[in-house]
Amino acid sequence: MENNNATALYFQKPGRDKLIFLLIFSFVLIRFCYYGFHYNYQLDDYIQYHNYTVGTQNPLKLMTSLGLWGNRPLAWLADLLVWSRFFPVMILGAAPVSALFAASACLFRWVFARHFGTSYLFCAVYALLPLGFEGTYWMSAATRIVAGLFFTALTLYEFEKWCESGKVLRLVLFIVCQLLSCGFYEQVLILSVVAVLLLAALNLKPNRRRALCGLAAIVNAGIYFVFVAYFSHNTIFSGRGDLIRPTSGYYWHTVFPDVLRQVKHAFLGGGYYTLVKGLGRGVQLLLADLNFLYIAVLLVLAVLLFLFMKASKSQAKNPVTGLIAGLLLTLAPVSIFFLLANSWLSLRGTVASFCGLALIADILFTLLFGRRKAFHLISAGAAAVFAVVCCVASVSELHDYRETTRQDLQFVQLLDDALTSDGLMRKELRVGILNLEATYLEDQNYYYHEHIHGVTESGWSLHGALESTAGYFIPDLETLPQKPMYAPWDSGAKQLNSFSALYLYSGGGLIRVAAIPAGAGRYDIFTADGRLAGHAWEEDRYGYLSLEPGF
Repeated sequence: MENNNATALYFQKPGRDKLIFLLIFSFVLIRFCYYGFHYNYQLDDYIQYHNYTVGTQNPLKLMTSLGLWGNRPLAWLADLLVWSRFFPVMILGAAPVSALFAASACLFRWVFARHFGTSYLFCAVYALLPLGFEGTYWMSAATRIVAGLFFTALTLYEFEKWCESGKVLRLVLFIVCQLLSCGFYEQVLILSVVAVLLLAALNLKPNRRRALCGLAAIVNAGIYFVFVAYFSHNTIFSGRGDLIRPTSGYYWHTVFPDVLRQVKHAFLGGGYYTLVKGLGRGVQLLLADLNFLYIAVLLVLAVLLFLFMKASKSQAKNPVTGLIAGLLLTLAPVSIFFLLANSWLSLRGTVASFCGLALIADILFTLLFGRRKAFHLISAGAAAVFAVVCCVASVSELHDYRETTRQDLQFVQLLDDALTSDGLMRKELRVGILNLEATYLEDQNYYYHEHIHGVTESGWSLHGALESTAGYFIPDLETLPQKPMYAPWDSGAKQLNSFSALYLYSGGGLIRVAAIPAGAGRYDIFTADGRLAGHAWEEDRYGYLSLEPGF
């Protein structure tokens, strides 16, 4: 009994918030280090953290020349000034990103606990859901989403402190942090504004005048939109934020149902498969690899989390208000997709909703088990088990990222050799590569949008990867898969007669081919030695490719 009391007293010490931060940070980071202290580069990573920073051009001038001020300016500025410094050892960058994510979990929980009695189970759900792996591991996404979430959580913390103390410094810090949170990711901007207004509403009764200062979030959002609008005429991202009015039949019959389907697939499909299928594949990988170090560290962290939560005291309050708040914070970040003309909700787009989902999960868990005498034991055990399950499931996600990077590097080297051998390493040329697919993984937890796609997915990502190894003077590249080879929106750039040279990817090798016109919109594909390799044709501005047997 004395030992149990001593343990409880230790974990109830004033530094417990620092301890839970260290625990959550360790859980987040260990998922990325299953195969060692190494990061697996994906898609944009080569461009953002290497290619843009090669040379001596001033980062501010580079921001202007590339038109980056008009879209997520703080994210791009951080790429050039901070995150690119970690290349080519980007795992060193993943560590501070993990720390920011863990800190945001603790700050969100601190704020919610004051109004809803939120427990530390919130932190485990928020930080460790495998659904969020894409948005927290892939650096090109994490440096935007996680950084934005951190400043959002810090905003809420400072606003709560302002409402409590009335100190002007807290008000200034709140306004500055909230403005910073707007500059990283559009979904986070919406979350930040809605969360501040929600917190202001919760503080209206005790601190009306101070709570009304939350309206500064709307002013900050306006300042941000004016700023990016000023530079929007000179941006490579023009058109990304085009809006559509929900007043037409087309919107309600086409756009709205499509976004609903994406929300369903991203949250429900992605959440289920990354957790359930991911857990099964993760267990298989653990058994095959016999990674005892990972298992040992994971179990130690789980025991520490259990002891910490067992000693902590929390009691839900205002559950109905908390559930409504959680629902608002879940829906707010995805609301933007219902207004965009070209909506594309990827798995990383779910991460901004995690604070709302975790709040709901925490309240529901407390309502179900809160009246039991052993509730703190149940809650602590559930959090520890959930953390282990999520970390095991994440092993399969990391495995797929690792395999994708390995395949990418092999193909880039193959392409480098072919272009060099054929004398095509010239910037004025355009090279098309037939029969490339977005991924060559034999299996993955959830095939959705660009989740764990390789650089073979698109011409810009392949070009970025090749430039990072071969240098600036390389040809423009386009990928031409089979089904379809191109769509109406990019049909003009992928006409076969527009390329300086064509390659066919077949049997793990690149074959130089030529496209010979065979009628209106049709081509026969021949190898250099005269063999017929396949056929290409266009229907309704969609391009298609079929290969002959043996290719």
